[in-house]
Amino acid sequence: MRRSLSFFYGLVAVGAVACTAQAGDDVALDAPSALGAGAYRTYAELANAHGAAAAPGSVTVLGLRGLSFDGATHATTYRHAFDDTLVVLRADGTADRFPASTHPFELSGVPGVPDVDGDRVADVGMIRPGVYDVAGRDRAIAGAASYAVSYRGDGKVPGWRDTDHDGVLTSEERAASEDRADGLTDVLFHQGEGGAPAAVGCQVLPATAIRAFTTAVGGPRARFRYVLVDMNVAGAPDATSLPR
Repeated sequence: MRRSLSFFYGLVAVGAVACTAQAGDDVALDAPSALGAGAYRTYAELANAHGAAAAPGSVTVLGLRGLSFDGATHATTYRHAFDDTLVVLRADGTADRFPASTHPFELSGVPGVPDVDGDRVADVGMIRPGVYDVAGRDRAIAGAASYAVSYRGDGKVPGWRDTDHDGVLTSEERAASEDRADGLTDVLFHQGEGGAPAAVGCQVLPATAIRAFTTAVGGPRARFRYVLVDMNVAGAPDATSLPR
């Protein structure tokens, strides 16, 4: 029986090393942008609608998959691009926006990623939309802070796997992943270039943004709630209504 997809998932079983391989990028990016209290309220309402419980006094990070930093929406594919948006809802009631990637960079050929369908090719996974807990790590990546993602106290987080290795997750692949209870391990927030590992399940920011992100969430040892929203599904908010 296929498991239903919601923002609160059941336990997952299949783990994979989420961050391996070398990254490089030549994509021009805008600088992170600081937003005021009005924007905070708008983004907090969106995060709370998906289970985040965002409020001043705590830190919540909202991931907007399929919405680029310039406000354009697009289909999600595995590729080396910081074409999604993170919004940090800061403890002081303000918000910051950052370019980021919530999807993998690599299609295949990554050591440590499992072969879930038996075709002898690693099946790179992508974290599913949902609500997660994140905590700072002692270990830096490319000289910048990194943060570990967990789900209900477990280091395995719900994921979908690209079993035909084309970088596009079909409804059939997502359903099969849910039936297998696929999950990803070692999912991190970290820098995604400049000698850092490529994104294979991790949530990554460009080197131009990672330090400002670290400050916004409260430092390298910060803890925060992460809510990831797919902007391409039915019922997603109108991207043109979101502050930039």
